[in-house]
Amino acid sequence: MNIINKSNNPSLRKYFKIVSSLLIFFIIIFAGYGYQRLSTTQSIIKTNLNERNNVHETLHILRASLLDTYQAIDAFLLEPAQQTHWDDINTALEKALLLSKQLAATDTSFIEYEEANLKKLYQTLRTLEADIDELIEVRLVPSRQYPSLGIGSSVMQPNRNLTNNAFGLALNALNGEEKLPDKPEVHAIFMQARHLWGQVLSNFRLYLANRVGSFDEKSLPVQEEGIVTLYAEFRAELGKLQPLIDEGVAGFETSDAFYTIIESSEKWFAGFQEVKVIHATAEWRIDAKIMKEKISPSIELASDLVKQVNNRLVKAAEIDIATIGNVASQQSLFLWLVACLAILFVVSIFISVDKLIFIPISLIAQALKREMLGKPNKELPVFHSRETRDLVDAFSEMSRQIHIRQSELEYRALHDGLTSLPNRTLLYDHIEHDITISERDKSSLSLLMIDLDHFKEVNDTLGHHVGDQLLIEVGIRLKALLRDVDTVARMGGDEFSVLLHGANRKQAMEIARKIFKASQLPYDINGLKLIAAASVGIAVYPEHGHDAKNLLQHADVAMYVAKQNKLGYSIYDEAQDNSNVIRFEIIADLQDALRNDELELYFQPKLDLRSRQVVGAEVLLRWQHPQYGFVSPEQIIEFSEHAGLISDLTYWITRTAISQLHLWQMKNIDINISINISAYNLKDEEFLSGMKSIIGDSSLPCDALTLEITENAMMLNPMLAVNTLSEFSQMGFNISVDDYGTGFSSLSYLSKLPIDELKIDKSFVMNMDVDTNNETIVRSTIELAHNLGLKVVAEGIETELVWNMLRSYGCDQGQGFLMSQPIPADQLEKWLKMNLQKQA
Repeated sequence: MNIINKSNNPSLRKYFKIVSSLLIFFIIIFAGYGYQRLSTTQSIIKTNLNERNNVHETLHILRASLLDTYQAIDAFLLEPAQQTHWDDINTALEKALLLSKQLAATDTSFIEYEEANLKKLYQTLRTLEADIDELIEVRLVPSRQYPSLGIGSSVMQPNRNLTNNAFGLALNALNGEEKLPDKPEVHAIFMQARHLWGQVLSNFRLYLANRVGSFDEKSLPVQEEGIVTLYAEFRAELGKLQPLIDEGVAGFETSDAFYTIIESSEKWFAGFQEVKVIHATAEWRIDAKIMKEKISPSIELASDLVKQVNNRLVKAAEIDIATIGNVASQQSLFLWLVACLAILFVVSIFISVDKLIFIPISLIAQALKREMLGKPNKELPVFHSRETRDLVDAFSEMSRQIHIRQSELEYRALHDGLTSLPNRTLLYDHIEHDITISERDKSSLSLLMIDLDHFKEVNDTLGHHVGDQLLIEVGIRLKALLRDVDTVARMGGDEFSVLLHGANRKQAMEIARKIFKASQLPYDINGLKLIAAASVGIAVYPEHGHDAKNLLQHADVAMYVAKQNKLGYSIYDEAQDNSNVIRFEIIADLQDALRNDELELYFQPKLDLRSRQVVGAEVLLRWQHPQYGFVSPEQIIEFSEHAGLISDLTYWITRTAISQLHLWQMKNIDINISINISAYNLKDEEFLSGMKSIIGDSSLPCDALTLEITENAMMLNPMLAVNTLSEFSQMGFNISVDDYGTGFSSLSYLSKLPIDELKIDKSFVMNMDVDTNNETIVRSTIELAHNLGLKVVAEGIETELVWNMLRSYGCDQGQGFLMSQPIPADQLEKWLKMNLQKQA
């Protein structure tokens, strides 16, 4: 299109200068005045608009920072030891402070009355900063967070120990002395007093756990009254001993122990009274008080101030709109006047306008239609007016922008939006193109399918923003390993694909090996060191397929084999497809096995390490497939989770275990049964109601069952685990943490969960007699768990030496091959009888 130089394009007004000179003079006077007024108004409003936009954007970011601060505080309260939560709080709050300081220093004359609110907002955030520092300091010191714990450790615990020791000394002395036929009740009273003392301590532990855990605050007064009542009964029982002690019939050691019991129990009860007073006030948990009385009101006040300023911005905008509307109305009246005058010479200029304007517009409109239909445009004629030239310029620019946007749309359709790598569609085209070249040149090409291991855990644990950044880094690393002629594509999710131009089997294997080794190196994502190990599947043209569809399918099969067998990389083998078919057949047969009760339960007994008595048994799943033989429990769980059958499988195990318990109860066999549940069960919203229904249909109490969940499963979604397990605990189920030590949790975190039992993983127990590190881990875990009121079970006991070590450390229960392997129910009955005979 030809566009003539601006200097050579005269204005159309010159053609009508003589005819309209008088009219122009009149119009200029009024137009100048109206233009000046409108321009001034627009300038003021534009300036106000820009300033409002800046303030509004700053307020939006500030409000988001306040929300980030609150969320970071919530995360810190759950995991105070995590340094990242401290950093998140400081980052978000410092950002909010900086923004509020900028706002306080901003000239806000365009929004009336808000200068004081902005300064107040900054002072509020400064106060909030000090309150958060206080909260962090309190939360990191348990004795400051819960003042009652300080009394418990400094007063109640020492006196509890003194009382217990005194009871032991008194009873030992009584048992060792000669019988006192005239005073046989001394021993009986001591035994009854010790029993009441144990009930006082037990009820206090429940009361303290309820208060600190905030499980049921309404029951606190009842629990406090129960402790006071039990203590009164305890003191009444001791009062029966006073006359006997005074008569001297109990012996010196017994008398001395009796007075020690009186003194230390009174000090313990005085400590309890102090704890009760603290628990009745808002001072029982200082961090909650700070949140409620300081931090939450400050954040709410800051949010309200932000809202007030925003409201004032809206009102200011409404005033500006009204102002510009008034000016526009006046200009409209002026335009009507000009229009009436213009009618006088419309006829005279029609012919000239048609020649100089209408005809050029018609030509440009035709060009626009051709552009819309995607047809090539002819060159527009040369126009000699400035206005027409500007129209042609606009058309040319529009045409250029359309072509640019079309190119962008085509790029987005063929590339991944996150990594900018080619997507599946473009990869498919590249494969077909390379196949054509390879067919012509009689050469090979190779396709690699890459899947990241444990990527879902990164998303679930660290968030999708970290997962997205990790995918971008993976794409960058893959491109760095390859040639320019090769193609790296993202297939979706955590799957990538690599097309190796002209590469044969050997070369493809070498590249796959490089990719696998590179995937073992950590990625630095926002200061986090993450490993995204890859499983690589290889398919080679023409050996493994003659089109893109077959190559993609076969590379995917090879990748799955590498992932299943932890090979790192694997090349396609036709037999692997059969294995894949077998896998789907087994999944289908598993559904029938559940319906037809073809699965079997085995039981591994759990013994008390001190008495050697059987206290329970863990349920273990077995399945002998009629065609493919034994299917391991791990495979059954994997197939069930893949097919969405895991909840049905858990229901079947629970119902079958309950039926077996009923049969054993008829034979006077009364033991607890432990059932494993999956992380997928916790995600199932109907799982809790399903278990309630199963228990409701049976006459079995919930405490006859122990639900075991692995430590790793709980850490995938800690909040979900807390909520679901709390409901199971309230129903009466015993809750056990299985495989403890293999995950990333700590005992301090587990103390927040409603659990009763901790099972130390067998990897620490089996060789603790030769590995001092494992022995230290086991011993410290037992001690800390007991301090939290948890029962400890050791798995994998295989030698008497390990049994004796665990017993000396105070471990409560154990299971392992030393006692028995997992066995069917009928064999367990025989084993129980043999065990009873040995004890007899």
